Amino acid sequence: MIRRLTAPALIALTGLLTACAGPVRVPLAGQGDGGVSGLVTVEPIEGGQHLVTVSASDLPPPARLDPDMRTYVVWIQASEDEAPVRVGELIYEPEYREGRLHAETPLERFQLEITAERSGDAATPSDHVIVTQWVDEG
Repeated sequence: MIRRLTAPALIALTGLLTACAGPVRVPLAGQGDGGVSGLVTVEPIEGGQHLVTVSASDLPPPARLDPDMRTYVVWIQASEDEAPVRVGELIYEPEYREGRLHAETPLERFQLEITAERSGDAATPSDHVIVTQWVDEG
């Protein structure tokens, strides 16, 4: 199960981080001329889950990619054989061109993708992919 975390839940989980393994940090690099950059951090937490934090910068307004696009959504998939799963909508700050997301997943290894979407509850990723990044916790 993958779910987006609220700020209070994130604070509570921070205190539950396990000491056996440290966080994995993977830089993000955008596709094409977009210049998107950022960082994905994966930290093991109790219960076999992993806290995933996505911080992206230099994000163009979604409507610049397509006039119908309104937001950015983060997807993960365990392998190329599996369908992408929506993790959540980036909290996008247009004045700073930055976005962030905190979520949890049982996956240690996954491909992360960020797409521009018409709405944050998109069922499948659009063709407007701005980032594709393999994340390997181990």
